[in-house]
Amino acid sequence: MSFNMKKLLVPTDFSKTADAALEVAVSIARQIGASITLIHINELVGPVIPVSELHFAIDQELRERYVDSIRVNLGKMLEKLSAKFDGIVIEQRVQEGVFASSLIELAKLEGFDMIVMGTKGATGLKEFFVGSNTEKIVRFAPCPVLAVPNNQRTKFNNILVATSLDDDQANIFEKLKEWHALFGKKAYLLNVNSPEAYANDERFKADEPGLEAVADLDFEIIRTPGFTLNEEIAIFEQADEKEVDLIVMGTHQRKGLMHLLVGSLTEDVINHSDLPILAIPLGQAAE
Repeated sequence: MSFNMKKLLVPTDFSKTADAALEVAVSIARQIGASITLIHINELVGPVIPVSELHFAIDQELRERYVDSIRVNLGKMLEKLSAKFDGIVIEQRVQEGVFASSLIELAKLEGFDMIVMGTKGATGLKEFFVGSNTEKIVRFAPCPVLAVPNNQRTKFNNILVATSLDDDQANIFEKLKEWHALFGKKAYLLNVNSPEAYANDERFKADEPGLEAVADLDFEIIRTPGFTLNEEIAIFEQADEKEVDLIVMGTHQRKGLMHLLVGSLTEDVINHSDLPILAIPLGQAAE
């Protein structure tokens, strides 16, 4: 099967979490013939307005030394995975700027098909006031984002797709159809029956014919019994029960006041999950 997904963008800060994300990206790229752009975004060395030619020369020298050291570290990362490359094209880049905005802009300008990034999550006051870099990327990215915690999963045999089965979820199933070779064994389509998105049995069954896009997958539709007041906990409980390797969710990418008032279930799950999360923008046209 031919894949439209050809370009993966992988940011790194040289942490173990970033290493885990790169391993996942390499595994995906090998299966579908995609290329990888491995990028380090330097937020520490900003532009300095020179007050003299000497100041400018020193600043440029320090910057060049820093960039050289980063390139050495990038090379060491690739050496660790060299046996797994099998001819995969991996481009290395170093760029200065603010991490989230720089990564999103690059994804838009160069048409990346997926961002694969490590995540350490965020909890408590940090989550409320700042959030994680990953959730910022998910909220603004023009493409799906695969958030990878520091674990050993590089293949996704069983997946859990949290879905309301509403019309706006169609892009999730189109993407799963496109990527079905990545998800080899079982897909569980979970309908979280919350008071906000209550679906009676008649409506739920009526929606099932809309799943032709995933007909090639071995999938099972499951549903939480009764009302679920905490959707996040329900998703984690089902993921644990079904022993899945990946959770797939759509995101409305709410911003500004709407994000403050309504929030994002997908971003909350990413911040608290020990499993990789694939976040697919619901507004993105299916390719």
